[in-house]
Amino acid sequence: MNPNPTPRTVSDLFPSPWLKPEDLAGRAVVVKIVAAQVETIRQFDGTQAPKLVLTFEKAKKRLITNKTQAKRLAELTKTEAFADWAGHRVTLKPAVAQNGKPTIGIDPSPAGNGNGKPQEAAQGETQAAGNGKTSPPTDQDFDREFDALPGHPQGETESQEQLPW
Repeated sequence: MNPNPTPRTVSDLFPSPWLKPEDLAGRAVVVKIVAAQVETIRQFDGTQAPKLVLTFEKAKKRLITNKTQAKRLAELTKTEAFADWAGHRVTLKPAVAQNGKPTIGIDPSPAGNGNGKPQEAAQGETQAAGNGKTSPPTDQDFDREFDALPGHPQGETESQEQLPW
């Protein structure tokens, strides 16, 4: 199979660097935020405006957040300091905005409460192996939970887990 197939659509020829609702293909996806920063983005009318942009682990596209998404992330991460959002896992899902247009909704990850920790760890109930003491979750804990999600290709290598967008 040719790794660089001939483009067949305008979108293939000129891919957008920005995540859009249709990129989710109707599915909810758990992602890990690796960066949240303000960038100057050209608007449809040609003007420039500062926007909050999220970068996700294993994803090529980034999300330009709107006010609703930014407020939801602040609520889930329990901080308005978006520089502190890196490392948090959230679920991106197809949604419909109040104006009736498709958008990307943001929910806590199934493994946790939006603070990057599983529910049990957040409540202090995760037990270390056999000693009855609680311990914070590790990246391996998150990876196991991510691998267990429906539709996730278990057992594939790191490079094959790249998100399609």
